[in-house]
Amino acid sequence: MSKAMSSALRSKAGTELINLGFEVTSSERQLKNGTLMLSAVLPNYQLISYIITGTGSVISNNFTCTKLDKADSKKMYKAGVQRVLELAHKRLNRYAKMN
Repeated sequence: MSKAMSSALRSKAGTELINLGFEVTSSERQLKNGTLMLSAVLPNYQLISYIITGTGSVISNNFTCTKLDKADSKKMYKAGVQRVLELAHKRLNRYAKMN
């Protein structure tokens, strides 16, 4: 894992994601290529995953992509972790309203 990735995970948003139950599930190859995958299981056993790429994209459950516009890779990963946190909160709030 690169320094930029680990720094992004140690940020406030990264710590909050870990506290929500997210884990880093990237393979060694994905980490070498600059891809950070975060996954968690909702209380109804539904798996949710988010992928942050080194080029500044956040992919939600392998089909929805958000493009980030930050200058360097360190800022991209931090912005990506922040965006994943926002998406996770939306998903968890939607789940809470359903139950």
